[in-house]
Amino acid sequence: MTNYFDLTGQVAVVTGASAGLGAQFARILAESGADVAVLARRTEMLKSLAQEITRDTGRRCLYYTCDVGQEDSIREAVDAILADFTKIDILVNNAGIVKYSRDFPSHTTEKWNMVLGVDLTGAFLFSRYTAEKSMIPNAYGRIINLTSVAAIQGGLGTASYSAAKGGILSLTKAMAADLASHNITVNAIGPGNVESEMSAKTMDNPFVKEMIAKTPMKRFGKARELSAILLAFASPVSSYTTGQVVYVDGGMTSVL
Repeated sequence: MTNYFDLTGQVAVVTGASAGLGAQFARILAESGADVAVLARRTEMLKSLAQEITRDTGRRCLYYTCDVGQEDSIREAVDAILADFTKIDILVNNAGIVKYSRDFPSHTTEKWNMVLGVDLTGAFLFSRYTAEKSMIPNAYGRIINLTSVAAIQGGLGTASYSAAKGGILSLTKAMAADLASHNITVNAIGPGNVESEMSAKTMDNPFVKEMIAKTPMKRFGKARELSAILLAFASPVSSYTTGQVVYVDGGMTSVL
């Protein structure tokens, strides 16, 4: 029986991989046969994750300290990965932060620049360097961006996060159009309220509680529940799918 999600021989890169969704994505890709590079700012957590993945899957997993909010750090990380693995087939732009404010006037320029810098500009830069240095020369690539339901419904006190994730939607389509001729697909996953290190800080947020109450499934999602969409976008079987977003949100966007 053919395994359409077999990633043997491919190299996957996951940003923001020290915990939460990023760590889960890295494990799933390795379990499907890919060698994996994991990146984040928290080196000790990355080291532990890389050791676990190698132990549990037998795949090669290396870790790299990288601040996705800094262009030099991104460029250096891409160069280091290529020196170790020689290529990048799959890029998962998962790194993201959110900064809350009590209301719109108190959402500072500092918060705006910080969130846009990591969530949107970071994804753009990581994709650009990866495409330029590996995917275009090899005429193959799968780029998967992480957006959010916040991209289309907003949120209280999250102007910069909603703007960044909305930007990811447009960036995904623009990149998909530009890179299609190079056999590179670009798609996005839009989680709803999914259990993660970041979402744990929002459990008591009245807006989040209201969203859960209005979600048809009435619960937070699990990180593993994004795995099927991740593998579909990462695998060769998605060769004619590009510029698309799939929301994994318990039905939230069906009713809101």
